[in-house]
Amino acid sequence: MIAEGEPVAFLVIDFANGEMDCRVTEDVPPGFQPTYHDGSPSAIECFWAGLVDTQEVDCVITNSEGPAVAGIRVSKVFTDQGQNQAAATVELDCTAGEANSTQETLSHNSEFDFEIVNFENAQLNCEIRETVTPQGYTPTYDDGTLSATKCDWTDITHGQFLNCDITNTKDPGKVTITVTKTYTDTNQDLVEVQLDCNSGLIQPSQTADVGPGVDAVFMVSVFDNGELDCRVTESVPAGYNPSYDDGTPSGIECSWSGLHLGESVSCNILNRAGPGRALIEVMKEFSDDNTTPVMVELDCNSGLIDDQNANIGHGETVTFIVVGFPSGELDCRVTEILPAGYAASFDDGTLSGVRCEWVDLEHGDLVSCLIFNDGDLGGDADDDGTPTNSDQCPGTQDTILFDPATGCSFDQLCPCAGPWKNNGEYVSCINKTAKSLEKMGLISKSDRKALTKDAKASSCGK
Repeated sequence: MIAEGEPVAFLVIDFANGEMDCRVTEDVPPGFQPTYHDGSPSAIECFWAGLVDTQEVDCVITNSEGPAVAGIRVSKVFTDQGQNQAAATVELDCTAGEANSTQETLSHNSEFDFEIVNFENAQLNCEIRETVTPQGYTPTYDDGTLSATKCDWTDITHGQFLNCDITNTKDPGKVTITVTKTYTDTNQDLVEVQLDCNSGLIQPSQTADVGPGVDAVFMVSVFDNGELDCRVTESVPAGYNPSYDDGTPSGIECSWSGLHLGESVSCNILNRAGPGRALIEVMKEFSDDNTTPVMVELDCNSGLIDDQNANIGHGETVTFIVVGFPSGELDCRVTEILPAGYAASFDDGTLSGVRCEWVDLEHGDLVSCLIFNDGDLGGDADDDGTPTNSDQCPGTQDTILFDPATGCSFDQLCPCAGPWKNNGEYVSCINKTAKSLEKMGLISKSDRKALTKDAKASSCGK
């Protein structure tokens, strides 16, 4: 405690040079109003930032008779250092008293001192909010409590001085994807839609339920600008066929590539009542941009195909439509007539690269197949899907079971004539090769077991 004309000296030690901030306030005597003099324009406290070793500073507190006052200092910071000269409006709302201002506009590294008078001691409640936030920013508040939604104080006393620090954080760029849903009939059921992207953070979740009048809004952030690819599909309701409208000619899905920060796109899904169908999209690429069309063929175990063959060239796409099959029981495969001098690889999302193949397709399924023809691998002389330059067994045809990695059949990889020390070595070779083909999805587990069983019953190695 100090009296008029009696100075007091504080000595502070053991701090990081240039990184110490200090402030001085007082318990205001009743009937007086304090002003603080520290060499700065503010008069609601003495405050110094970045004090260095051996530095000396002074604080003079003057108590004047008059109405009791409370002070609130609001400080504003933008995380991007105010690069776009943004400013925010803050408002003071108190339950009693009179304030020198109730609204101020603050920019980066600026502050304002609100002063409140004419209130009963310890019966003043105040809060400060940012009422106008610059577009693209989110405010957080620090009043010394855990709350970050506003600066808020209760039971403020005469002479009390408070601080409110508001930080505006620049929002990460985002893409907005809006999905709407309609039916050709009076159906109002909600359907689950799913958004898949090659990168980024999807909010609020990757799936949502949509229906007539019930839209879904996805927001994607945290991605490299111009490198975001996304697609929207739905869980097709029984008895309907979907068509997708994203503003492009394709109607088999909503998809976008190369999306940029701040971009907004939309997808409308229309469900038409009718027989169930599956869509199979085939894309073609050449390593040397060859424009010669190649015939691709779709074979399925059931159903009706609008056109089983199609000619497509580099960068082109064809979509096969299959109808009239029991849902969950359609198996299909896509092959091509290999162009001379090229090898083919197929990508259907599985480990196998020798063909595109799917089993147990359901109504409404959409699957895709990318066929890549490489002209730098010496072609595929025996048409078994294995490039000639890596084919260890030339002459193997695709009509027998073979290993696509080597181009060799079972008989070539595990010849009965050996050399085998015993039947067990032969069985081990067959089992190992069969397991490899099972992992690639070329044979089933039961197929593998049957092959191993036949090997054990054979005379090979005996």
